[in-house]
Amino acid sequence: MQTESFIFKPGLPYDLNLSLQRLKRDPIYTFGEESVSRPLIINQSLYLIKIDFQSPGQKEIKAEGVCLDGNMEPENVRKTLERMLAVHEDLSETYRFMEEMPGLTQLTKEFEGLHILQEPDLFECMVKLIIAQQITTSFATDLTRNLIEAVSERGFYREQEYKVFPTPSELAGLQVNDLLGRKFNRRKAEYLIDFAKQIDEGRMDLTKFHDMEDAKVMQELIKIRGIGPWTATCFMIFGLSRKNLVPESDIGIQKAVQEVYGLARRPSKDEVLRLSEEWAPVASYVSRYLWETLRP
Repeated sequence: MQTESFIFKPGLPYDLNLSLQRLKRDPIYTFGEESVSRPLIINQSLYLIKIDFQSPGQKEIKAEGVCLDGNMEPENVRKTLERMLAVHEDLSETYRFMEEMPGLTQLTKEFEGLHILQEPDLFECMVKLIIAQQITTSFATDLTRNLIEAVSERGFYREQEYKVFPTPSELAGLQVNDLLGRKFNRRKAEYLIDFAKQIDEGRMDLTKFHDMEDAKVMQELIKIRGIGPWTATCFMIFGLSRKNLVPESDIGIQKAVQEVYGLARRPSKDEVLRLSEEWAPVASYVSRYLWETLRP
């Protein structure tokens, strides 16, 4: 097994530990006392990725990639980690805009250095979002774990157990009944398997969305059975790193807006959308910081 170490020097402010908190709800990640790790397929090779937590005052990020199966390709691993960790994202301009918006200045102080970490794989990103539609976060975590366990065999590295996120081929090979026995309802099971089949059979290439305008991505994605505006918007935020989007129908966003802006009632999605016009061109980061206010 080949191992490669990486050191990243992101632009400041950058709070890795705070940014990683969202991943605690994701069962593909294992949080330890000093690091977080996950298995990841990069260019058909299987790696175990480990990211060290930052110690007080530490500015750089240390990570490690262990090639468990296939060929070690350090540059591909580095590029994947750079995108996942958003190390090249400069928050100074984002904060400049947010600090000019009523009610949002406090968020940049309270969550200074919070970055929008990106999903390492677009298929994985979309599958997780389809699972998360219209259910609680805790139930989405359970279903994601159940999906992983439905197809992934256990592996071990230094006595640490890991399971790999399903590939399009693996998910496409499931039957609806395979998921019904794992707490999925029929409709969601059908959505996931149908989506995986489109990817596996080459009828859809998710990488094409990197070069499309936001409106065009939305137009194309909502044609797919099981994908609506909320899913498409979150896919663009957490998969394509789009900067100026808000999932206005998200209940969490609506609750956070009510609290941050001191509203008497929870705003409707249309009211959030109108308010978010003031968040341009950094609405995605405003959305991320609003979500963070809901964390216990």
